[in-house]
Amino acid sequence: MSPQKLKIKKMEKLTDDTAVLSLEMPKEFLFRGGNWILLNTGIFDEEGKNIKRAYSIISSDEDPGQIILAVYKKPEGIASHFLNDVITEGAELEFGGPYGKNFFIQNQDPSGNLILIASDTGLTAILGILNSRECRRFAGSIEVIWLAEEGCNFLTEDFVLNHIPEKLKVRFSKITISLQEDPIRYRTVRDAITDAVHEVTPDLAFVSGDGYAVRIIKEVLQIYGMNEELIRTEPFFNTDMKKVIPKDPAYLRTGYTTGACSAAAAKAAVRALIQEKKMTRIESVLPNGKKVIFPVKRCEIRNQSALCSVVKDAGDDPDCTHLAELTAEVKLNDTGEITLSGGEGVAEVTLPGLGISVGEPSITEIPRKNIIEMVKSELGVTKLGADITISVPDGEERAKKTTNERLGLLGGISILGTSGIVKPYSTAAYRKSIIQSIYVAYEKGIRELAFTTGGKTEFYAMENLKHLRQESFIQVGDFIGTGLRNAFKKGISLIYIFGMIGKLSKMADGVIQTHQKGSDVNMQMLADAALSAGFPEEKVQKILESTTARNVLDLAREENLEKELSCEICRRVVVFMTNYASGIPVSEIKQELIPERTRDFQIRCTLIDFNGEILGEYPEV
Repeated sequence: MSPQKLKIKKMEKLTDDTAVLSLEMPKEFLFRGGNWILLNTGIFDEEGKNIKRAYSIISSDEDPGQIILAVYKKPEGIASHFLNDVITEGAELEFGGPYGKNFFIQNQDPSGNLILIASDTGLTAILGILNSRECRRFAGSIEVIWLAEEGCNFLTEDFVLNHIPEKLKVRFSKITISLQEDPIRYRTVRDAITDAVHEVTPDLAFVSGDGYAVRIIKEVLQIYGMNEELIRTEPFFNTDMKKVIPKDPAYLRTGYTTGACSAAAAKAAVRALIQEKKMTRIESVLPNGKKVIFPVKRCEIRNQSALCSVVKDAGDDPDCTHLAELTAEVKLNDTGEITLSGGEGVAEVTLPGLGISVGEPSITEIPRKNIIEMVKSELGVTKLGADITISVPDGEERAKKTTNERLGLLGGISILGTSGIVKPYSTAAYRKSIIQSIYVAYEKGIRELAFTTGGKTEFYAMENLKHLRQESFIQVGDFIGTGLRNAFKKGISLIYIFGMIGKLSKMADGVIQTHQKGSDVNMQMLADAALSAGFPEEKVQKILESTTARNVLDLAREENLEKELSCEICRRVVVFMTNYASGIPVSEIKQELIPERTRDFQIRCTLIDFNGEILGEYPEV
């Protein structure tokens, strides 16, 4: 099959950086609004690769014989420079296409609200959709938002407005956002879209442009009640669409806990029942006293009950419950009593030690209190009571990413939260899970635990400690100190610590939170340990000049002292951490055990390599 060819019929310089190309297409060429073509420029890059680039069709799909493209000249763009400044009218180019999925859903209700959102050059895809025959059925209910980079020299606003069919009666707004490298760019994107959908939630959406922005916009639309399958996306660049988390903590966004979302959903359900009114927003009070307006995704009023849901926004925290739908079904009763139960996707407590009775739903004390208070505030002076059921439709699937099963929390996630606020990358929740794991193991009669620094070390620990039950293995991560002190207080008699040289070298040096700032491996400590292990004094300088603990291990291997050094590091870990677990302040710990304080508590340490091979341990078996 011979390649398809098009002819450049007309070229117009819209701005210094943008050329608008009118192209004469083959007679058999047909496309739909939102489609794009792949132009073969006929030129080659430095590696000899033929340069092809994709461009959205911005003209009407009712005149396929002639299409319009807008080409934005990028600073390093070979293709865009060629199409702007080199090629001339009358030239022919090979192309492929059309490509792209059909944006519109068959039988989609045209009475709903359609929102089209683009960042940067993604606007061309939206212009194509607006010029499609299928878009006409949404006339009068279309909103277009263009997030244009500050100082944008792409399309002029006049050009955009002239290419939007007047009959559609589109509401168009252009919002300036900062450059990609600006750490607040994606926060302004989120804020702009939140403002846009705060009052009216769209029924159908298309989002294009910067893949990072696309991801954030899609999340906002979901939080404000849209179903994911009704949000169509087309990332133009940053196409992996991974969530952007600013490195500076000052720019990190807080979110809301599962408990806070559940309380808001329950309050909305009660109000919907009493007022016989469908809710789209609800103001709720968090456990910390702060008032927050939550969007309500679902509001279903039945004969004797109502079900409302709130989608959790975890902010910039990598939480497995981010975008989970928290639902509350409420039935009013005449007893004046308020009951709370867990439905689908809420874990059931099956083991003691968590502060919740066995057989109860895993809704902790503060969220339980918050839910009941919010329901009472809606019942007001009535003598009515309420039966509340909290559910998470996909909670069981989300729970697979947690340690719930080991804790005896089966069937879903827990409803948690102390203040109602999720702080990004907060260590509080992780610490709490470590303590819970210790308590659950103790209640099951387990007195020997294995602490590991991650999934890989846990796997190797399980391979070597087959006599231990699964509940004995706890990933303490960087919080070895939290694990040890709580294990000591609870009455655990033996702790196995498994780790690799980097983390264990920090522990040997007395670091009890191994990710903390300034906790780099102490080469002087490793040099001292090497001398104790028999390392030649004339070779110690090489250790002091090393940059990583792994380098030191390589030097020990050259001297055939790998095992001796590994065992010495493990010995130092055992001595320091045993003393620390007993409650001795870090500043007072010396390299000797205090038997009267640690008589009934023992630590064994094992250093493994990256393949799980044991390099050394203390005490040696």
